[in-house]
Amino acid sequence: MNVLRSFIKLNVTLSLLCNMRNVAEYGAPIEYLRLTALLFSAPDVKRVIDIAAGSHWQFPIAYKGAYGLELSGVDIDADALDANDALDSRFVDDVCRSSKIGAGNYDLLTCHSGIEHFPDVQQFLDNAFTSLRPGGALIAQFPSPLAPFAILNRALPHSLKKRILNTLYPSKADEIGYPVFYDKCRYTAFKAAAEHSGFQVEYYLRSYMSSGYFTWLLPLFLISQLLDVIRLLFGTKDMASYNLFVLRRPGDYFPIKWSWHHKF
Repeated sequence: MNVLRSFIKLNVTLSLLCNMRNVAEYGAPIEYLRLTALLFSAPDVKRVIDIAAGSHWQFPIAYKGAYGLELSGVDIDADALDANDALDSRFVDDVCRSSKIGAGNYDLLTCHSGIEHFPDVQQFLDNAFTSLRPGGALIAQFPSPLAPFAILNRALPHSLKKRILNTLYPSKADEIGYPVFYDKCRYTAFKAAAEHSGFQVEYYLRSYMSSGYFTWLLPLFLISQLLDVIRLLFGTKDMASYNLFVLRRPGDYFPIKWSWHHKF
């Protein structure tokens, strides 16, 4: 086992040396953190609920006091929610069914890499729309089924994936080992579902670099990164590795200047 861990550590070091940092830096997962912080700073955002909140919040707990936030979380995993000490309120709930989170209760819904785990994204978006007050926003970042790791994720049996994760990422295996569905996770499908629920798409960002899961084996990492670059050169939204959406329930709201990116 020590030999295997040393082998993996060497491959991770070599993979990181080959990583295209300047391209990956402005990907959807990182921009999610930046743009969500911008939404936190809006004067009409106070009541926030984190969807698929899990065992930890993606932001420093000090943000709650700095922005005056009342933070709730919803997740299907009760044990994970109990471990999340950033939350003021907790809801054990399946957001793809009839939701307990209420009507018009929130200014902002956040969802960091959760959409791919939902078997019925249309129902989730319907519930999300209902839970927001007029002018409220949903920000969601999630992978596309065309990301190399997503293709492999769907191809492998779940039991085999769990064993691999326990070996490669023992501290994160439970968190990232949930079943995935990738329902409506391509750009066109998610946009159509959001608009069907009544949302307006205020902002969209796509990104293509998604090879971080393969740093443990340099040849696999290089193949994955090559696929990322090929899809980047084609540049279509449906071929992206990651999607970042900001959706609005129609109504008055404090406008946000979306960083240096063009508005959708």
